[in-house]
Amino acid sequence: MASDQTLRERVDALYSFTAERSSQHSDLGQISRLVTTSRERLDRPMQVAIVGLIKAGKSTMMNAILGEEMVPTGQVETTFNVNWLQYRDRPALEIRFKDGTEPEWRSFEELDQLTRRADGTHDYLKRIRHIVVHYPSEILKQLHLIDTPGLESTHEDDSQNTVEFLQLHGDEISERTREEASSADAVLYLFSLGVHESDRNAMTLFHGPTIAGASPINAIGVLTKVDNYWNATEPDVDPLETGIRVATRIAREPDIKRIFHGVYPVCGLLAFGARTLDDSEFEALRELATASRDQLTTMMMSIRRLREQDFPEIPVSPERRAPLVDRLGAYGIWAACEELRQGANTREQLKQRLLERSGLPRLERVVLSHFGNRSFLIKLERSLAELSAACQLGRQSRAEHARQLGEEIAGEVERLKLQEHVFEELRLLSDFYDGKLTLGPDEAQNLLEITGESGTTVGDRLGLGNRATLEEMEIEALRLLGHWRNRASDFATPRREAAAARVMERSYEHLLYHLREAKRHLQLYE
Repeated sequence: MASDQTLRERVDALYSFTAERSSQHSDLGQISRLVTTSRERLDRPMQVAIVGLIKAGKSTMMNAILGEEMVPTGQVETTFNVNWLQYRDRPALEIRFKDGTEPEWRSFEELDQLTRRADGTHDYLKRIRHIVVHYPSEILKQLHLIDTPGLESTHEDDSQNTVEFLQLHGDEISERTREEASSADAVLYLFSLGVHESDRNAMTLFHGPTIAGASPINAIGVLTKVDNYWNATEPDVDPLETGIRVATRIAREPDIKRIFHGVYPVCGLLAFGARTLDDSEFEALRELATASRDQLTTMMMSIRRLREQDFPEIPVSPERRAPLVDRLGAYGIWAACEELRQGANTREQLKQRLLERSGLPRLERVVLSHFGNRSFLIKLERSLAELSAACQLGRQSRAEHARQLGEEIAGEVERLKLQEHVFEELRLLSDFYDGKLTLGPDEAQNLLEITGESGTTVGDRLGLGNRATLEEMEIEALRLLGHWRNRASDFATPRREAAAARVMERSYEHLLYHLREAKRHLQLYE
């Protein structure tokens, strides 16, 4: 497999060629601007949109990931415009408008009023294409997050803003889209407690030329509000375990399996509370934990009881309990008391234990490994698809120079894809997720590892981790090469699987070559 650096050099050469040729003709400025946009995309962190129906817990999930209450939440539809969160040392808001007006810069404190629907500012809010939220959060160095209004919103403007921002429908790639719309490279789709008919309707939008090329390579499902599976009548039933069973069932549905890498359950409110718990709330929880389990479950039979009713035997007043309900929910309070009784003696210990109970760390690991390890390739695949689409338009032009340039660029794109084996691996991975390949469990694991699911080092791609020696890696590479070579040459192997085996064979040949080159260079210094 060619290194990303070698691949990047070839991509840069392709873009330089395209920019130089297109700049010679004023009517081809669209292609030149596309090259600029594509280069910027490859250089920036991957952009992951959080999408779902109204009240699916998108803003709560966003705040949990960021570790603070940054985007507004509520029981009504709060998100009016698309918010694109990216890293910056100092918080600030950059307002970008639909009509191309110069962006406005606002203070971070104005985010709430710029994202909530209000009669007095409705006309102004409708002019906004999206808001770039600059913020010093560490995860934003790795991923840009996009907070979207709910699909199927009762307010039509909100849902349309999401659809237009994500470019979820339409076959034509317009110049305005290239110039002005920021686009997601990947998506987290949030299901609230299950898959509803409205979810299925919304997912029909995921078919088209951009994020709509949504597939298990760039889309992950999230089962949210799993906290709500908890019931005070059966307090020891873990809602996350229930969520895992529900998510597993959902992930097996053909329509879901075709689009998403998997579906992962998260207790969103618990995750948010675990990340943001303060000292006063920790002290209130410590006092609550001194009450008996029976006393707590009696109090938790309803949220209203928990928030408002006075219980003489409970050492924490309703006024002090109400913020805990907002922060953690009923299940979060119960779980916190259990963990405190079991030895979580400090606020940090409690936060960590609650976070693990929430399921969010697992989702974050999956996002960073599944998206992050393939970030460059996912962005590149999309950029090349857009360039190819632009070339197709050029080839249909009446102008001879446009048709000729379209042919030349299309040829260069195809040449790049033929030269770089990594595109064969990506196509193989796509076929696997589409159910077009029949592989055994170990073979499927080989495919995921060789394409970067577990990491991008040679050891990771061999399934050995990063502590294996060169000799251990060489032995494993030879073993796997032999397996796939035999699979490819076996007459009993079906045609599609044999073709896949040849791709895998070549992948291990690449790894083995680089391992032996590394050994040779080391021996020069012995």
